[in-house]
Amino acid sequence: DTNAAVQIPESVDTDMIAHRLMLIIATKIAAGETHISLRRGLKEFGLKGEQAVYKELDVLHLQKVFAPQDPGKLTGNEKGKALESLMFLEKKRTGDVKGRLVADGSKQRNYIQEGAATSPTVMTESVLITAAIEATEGRDVAVIDLPGAFLNASMDEVVHMVLRGKLAELMVKFAPQIYRKYVTMGAKGEPMLYVTLQKALYGCLRSALLFYLKLVADLEGQGFRINPYDPCVANKMTGGAQMTLTFHVDDIKISHIDADKVTECIDWFKGIYGSNVRVSRGTTHDYLGMMLSYSNQQVRISMA
Repeated sequence: DTNAAVQIPESVDTDMIAHRLMLIIATKIAAGETHISLRRGLKEFGLKGEQAVYKELDVLHLQKVFAPQDPGKLTGNEKGKALESLMFLEKKRTGDVKGRLVADGSKQRNYIQEGAATSPTVMTESVLITAAIEATEGRDVAVIDLPGAFLNASMDEVVHMVLRGKLAELMVKFAPQIYRKYVTMGAKGEPMLYVTLQKALYGCLRSALLFYLKLVADLEGQGFRINPYDPCVANKMTGGAQMTLTFHVDDIKISHIDADKVTECIDWFKGIYGSNVRVSRGTTHDYLGMMLSYSNQQVRISMA
């Protein structure tokens, strides 16, 4: 019974999230992929870089991640608290260029109490215990990754962000009818565009927690029960057997004795997070830096 975990849950704060991002970037660099700043990226990638920025802005616009803010209605304190925006460009091994807009949430440390931004993550013991149960019961196992997961969570507080310079110019160029009238000039003569965040943009201190709360609410709405000892393990009875989920932010392991039930669960996630949910099926999975290999009612676990 995977409700039998006995330890206090681990948790993750924004320092861990930042560390995770650096590990991801380091891994991509080692694999021939690079993250660079907007200015350098536009210079290096040219038209491909600009198209990557537009594609990222289009995604954020369609998902209503932020709305333009009249700077005349912001107080000096609100402008001072506005988060800086950062756009990175990444060159994939395929040669394609991808843009990623994030917020610099460092200012939020001045007014968000320590612990208020903490989001739980699955305990290592829970991953190992559930893997052993999956092997013993001969369950079908899948691992999924939810790209852009945070953007499905709504902000529950007022957070302003400012786009400066070339990024503000590109935002206006992308949708002039929406953003042009809100652009002002900064003290250094650079264009500035204030926006109000409506979704949990990557980089905000509470984004991981907001996503976790949404994920739990969605799972409970589907009949899952959250484990009382590990808040990142969820179970429900379906098809006469138990389905188990373990989740570390947006990396989720799903298991059930019936492969069709696993497929149904994956399709449910795709209905929320889109068809580009990354899925691993079969008997070997890379999950949270561990390789899980299932065979003959046993699981072999090694570091990926």
